Amino acid sequence: MKLNIGINTIYQIMSRAASAIVALINTRLITTYLGAAGYGQYQIAAVYVSLFWILTDLGLDTLVVREISSDESKTQTYFSRLFTLRLLIGAVLTTIALGTMFFLPYPTHVKVAIVIGAATILFQSIMGAAVALFQAKLQYKYFFITYLIGSLILLLGIFTTLQFTSSIIWLIGIYTLNVFGMMVTSLYFAKKWVRLQFSRVAGEVKQLFIRTIPFGLIILFDLGILKLDVLLLSVLPLESASNDVVVGVYNVSYKIYELATVVGLFFVNALYPLMNKQFSQRLHRQFAKFGGAAVLLLVIIGVVGTVLLYILAPLMISLLTDLGEFTPSIEVLRVLSIGLVPVFIATLGKFIMIIYDKQRQLVYVYLAGFLFNLVTNVWLIPRYTYFAAATTTVFTQTIV
Repeated sequence: MKLNIGINTIYQIMSRAASAIVALINTRLITTYLGAAGYGQYQIAAVYVSLFWILTDLGLDTLVVREISSDESKTQTYFSRLFTLRLLIGAVLTTIALGTMFFLPYPTHVKVAIVIGAATILFQSIMGAAVALFQAKLQYKYFFITYLIGSLILLLGIFTTLQFTSSIIWLIGIYTLNVFGMMVTSLYFAKKWVRLQFSRVAGEVKQLFIRTIPFGLIILFDLGILKLDVLLLSVLPLESASNDVVVGVYNVSYKIYELATVVGLFFVNALYPLMNKQFSQRLHRQFAKFGGAAVLLLVIIGVVGTVLLYILAPLMISLLTDLGEFTPSIEVLRVLSIGLVPVFIATLGKFIMIIYDKQRQLVYVYLAGFLFNLVTNVWLIPRYTYFAAATTTVFTQTIV
């Protein structure tokens, strides 16, 4: 069991490492060719559609992984329900994203990029069904292969495109094609265990959806905690800087911080199916032992990560940019690094409460975090811009 956790954690880390390295190289390329304002506009389009990526989950994956890991004979049944629901939800959210976009104060070319990128909402939603299957089966090697292929294609596409144009419309187009390719690859691997078929029983699909409502609310509030700051930075009137530049400066730092959370978060993802199985089999002593060891390891990883990010922040930012307009990203990253331990512990706590079937209580926890994040950011961002967003992120994760 410990070997499975280790192997699958390694595969997850390798998957994210491949995509992370490519993301960092792409960041360097885009900041060099487009500058802070251009990179900021690219990030506005990319982050906007990624907001809806998270909403396609609604907690469906967590619930399905729990059911399959408890009883593998239900694999085809639950996969078909998940596949059907994710397709429907992806289509609805794509429509909502396109409709909402027209009310936002973005330039025309940014809105065109969002229209193109909106297709990734559907693609990502469908791919999520396959990724949930890999998690339930502890077969993250297929997750790794999918992300490795996708990352390399994206890097080649971005590099080639920038040789001919600096238009974010073309860059988002390459990004969209990449997500489509990853969707196709992941579904191909999923066919090792299941048939790609829809659930024909509407009642079963509806029942699964209803069961995920508490999960969905948690995901929605967590989304606000994680991504609301970028949206507010892009639309709120600022006292002393351009919105595009501020988004660019903040996102360079946030991208590094986000990547720094990988080891801890993937460890928790690998641990979840096994802890859930232990709990369902009433192996409470083993369950408690796993949980205690996980907390200790996550604290150690978080503290070490914070120290390294603080010390290496100037080097990391200089590798991704030519500094200049991006110089404030160094201090922003240092502030964000303080949030590593809280975000690791919060993620483990969330999964444990889900195992105990305490989703309703979790809703109130994440609602409190979301409201704090929203009110504090709206109050402070106009004056303190990216430093307000970074500080609020750390305090919010601590509260949660």
